[in-house]
Amino acid sequence: MEPDSLRLLIWSLFSVFGFLIFIFLLRNLTKSKHGSSPPLSTKPTSCITRDLNVESLRSATDDFSTLSLIKIGHSGEFFAGFLNNGTDKIVVKKGVVEDLKRELELYISLSDATCFVPLIGYCGEDKEKLFLVYEFMEGGDLATVLTSKDRPLPWIVRLKIAVEVADALLFLHCTCSPPVLHNDVQSSSILMGPNQEARLGSLSRATRVEHEELLSHDVWCYGKLLMDLISGLNVSSGDDPYSQRWLQKVMACPDRASLIGLMDPTLIMEEDLAEEIIGVVTIAKACMSQSSWITMKLVRQAIGHPARIADQGCGSQLGSSDLSHPTLIRMNGYDIESNIH
Repeated sequence: MEPDSLRLLIWSLFSVFGFLIFIFLLRNLTKSKHGSSPPLSTKPTSCITRDLNVESLRSATDDFSTLSLIKIGHSGEFFAGFLNNGTDKIVVKKGVVEDLKRELELYISLSDATCFVPLIGYCGEDKEKLFLVYEFMEGGDLATVLTSKDRPLPWIVRLKIAVEVADALLFLHCTCSPPVLHNDVQSSSILMGPNQEARLGSLSRATRVEHEELLSHDVWCYGKLLMDLISGLNVSSGDDPYSQRWLQKVMACPDRASLIGLMDPTLIMEEDLAEEIIGVVTIAKACMSQSSWITMKLVRQAIGHPARIADQGCGSQLGSSDLSHPTLIRMNGYDIESNIH
């Protein structure tokens, strides 16, 4: 073959090869724009890493079909879906734009979001619409988990949930500046991960406050959440008449023996667990007393050692008349209230 012909053939092969590479890159770029997304972050935080597009969310949720709808809450509609060819399961929330904006701004401002439901992205292409995209939480919401009698939660897991939610509220109240009032603490606002870890969600009602006295609403709601964990009912929603009657009985319960009879019957009442449960009841009552001295900092210290609260807090009597007094809750021989200032 002549040298010129050989050179021409080589250049032709390079041209064809280059053209094929160009087509390959162009197809991948187009695919990324119209339906694929970078993989979810595996970091244990809720860092918002992606500005998603509407088409990818429509594709992920089957155009927001009723089959994808998993919940209608006060903050919006929640749709389950998949990104990246079905490898990443997500939840997309549609709702009132202003509420979603407030939630998005709060997530962005959080220095550490490990206590909260991971928000992985958002879509705001249309000024009239905003979508928030969360990591799918395999365990479902706590309200559903508690009312399921097929696989009752053991007490050790319930106490762990109480601690984790207290950590989340403590972060909002004490780490954020100005403090943040969650304003929607209830079992349905808490989602469970694959290892039964609790993450606080429903931040669309959260608001920054200038006066710390306003944070007492979260403390009161946290007390009702503790009652959920003790009873296996949905006391915190305020919607169930049976749960509210149960709460009235517990608040008026005069002694330990009567109180044990009102606990979730799926709980195994060993002696040491009974002490912890009674301690949690005492903390819950204190939270619901709406006393100004009870803060999440104090509550978080107490919920870490509920058996000590039972031993040193109220003896054999569980009346609610003295719950507003700081000397009620003592732990390990010293007054918690004196250590929070």
